Amino acid sequence: MNMCRATHVESNHMTLAELLPKIRSLSRSERIEVARFLAEELAKDKCLAEIDSAYVHTIWSQYDATEAAVILQRFLAEQST
Repeated sequence: MNMCRATHVESNHMTLAELLPKIRSLSRSERIEVARFLAEELAKDKCLAEIDSAYVHTIWSQYDATEAAVILQRFLAEQST
C-alpha cells in the first residue's frame, strides 16, 4: 500500500482546533521542542530567507542577569545616600 497517496495523507491531517489541545498537554520540554521546530520551519520560508537557521539568535532575559542586578543595586545605593 502506497502511504504517500494524497487521499491517505489528507485523512491524517489534524485541524488547528484538534492540534492545540494536544500541544498544551505536552510537557514543557516537549512544547519547547515544538516551538523550536516551528521556528526552524518558519526560517526556511522564502520571506524569512535573511535569517540564517544555523546561527543561534541570543534572546536577552532578566533571569540570571546578575551583572545587571549588581549595577542596579549600586545605583540604588548611590541614590539613597
